[in-house]
Amino acid sequence: MAARALLQLIHHQIAQREAAGASVQLEHVQAHSAAADIHSDGNRLTDYKANSARLRPESATRSTLRELLLAECEHHLTVWTEHGIGQQVIDNMRCAAIAQLRAQQLSSWPSKLPEDTMDGTFVCSALLDTSRVVLPAGTAAQQAVFIHIATSPIQYRWQLEWDITRKVLPL
Repeated sequence: MAARALLQLIHHQIAQREAAGASVQLEHVQAHSAAADIHSDGNRLTDYKANSARLRPESATRSTLRELLLAECEHHLTVWTEHGIGQQVIDNMRCAAIAQLRAQQLSSWPSKLPEDTMDGTFVCSALLDTSRVVLPAGTAAQQAVFIHIATSPIQYRWQLEWDITRKVLPL
């Protein structure tokens, strides 16, 4: 479940308040609306403060505050991005693992020798960036050409030399 550690923390806080005799009532607020009511304004201010703290954590930390230890909020399983030294994964673990594997594979391509890349000469982050533009917004013809180029198994060509000999060279 996404953000399970945070949900368990909320559950714990509600249980503590109820144990102390208080009642807790949750209210659904339409997220990210353009309305001018107190809930929408509060949501925008909270998003702004959270994004500011995320982008500049040193500016958001007071001497009396410390980072929430999410690992202590998770009772069943804690997953880290880098063997316990990276960030804790609180979203879908499968998606996070696939994203990490994809990044590792893409970072390894530039260091491969040309003879080891017969089926992936065109694989690079630029190809993925281009696909994010061409596939959703390109015409049918542009999409067809893009897919043909990106998945082309033809990565070598015959080169006619000046002395009428031919060589096989990378495309």
